[in-house]
Amino acid sequence: MNVETKEIIEDTIVDVKFSGMSWYKNEGFYYSSYDKPKGSELSAKTDQHKVYYHKLGTSQKDDAIIYGDKPEEKHRYIYGGVTEDNRYLFISPRISTSRNKLYIKDLTQANSKFVEIIGDTDSNTYVIENEGSKLFLVTNREAANQKIVTVDASNPTPRPMEGFYSRNGIRAQPIYCGWLLFC
Repeated sequence: MNVETKEIIEDTIVDVKFSGMSWYKNEGFYYSSYDKPKGSELSAKTDQHKVYYHKLGTSQKDDAIIYGDKPEEKHRYIYGGVTEDNRYLFISPRISTSRNKLYIKDLTQANSKFVEIIGDTDSNTYVIENEGSKLFLVTNREAANQKIVTVDASNPTPRPMEGFYSRNGIRAQPIYCGWLLFC
């Protein structure tokens, strides 16, 4: 829908399940979906989630698969998001509703590949912000009550993660209010 004119436009996306939507500039957005199940849509198995990119003004059948189409990328849930400055796409594959891997891709570099930040599903780790190539992550890796850590996107490595905020006994939970981050 064009929000100014309230006119319905033809960018209709169907069969989206367990997905968020993350805008990239004013050009399009990333979303997650499964292949259309064979047989009953209510009981057929859907187990290979994929992240797609939809360019505004195009048909969904032309959407590019960004992640999840290879057997080694098979996960029950995969989420994609773009940092606020449109510099990085991050992918968060999960085998269940919690604990994830984490990959990033530099969208300013043509044909860049995904780079692994977390390659296992031993923790919940997600991107909350970036400042240039410095990524701010919330994780429960080696922190029962979570902590906020930083990772350099130009040389990401899961260890050692530089601690940014952690309090023993107090759960680190980021809360956004406008442009401010509170813990």
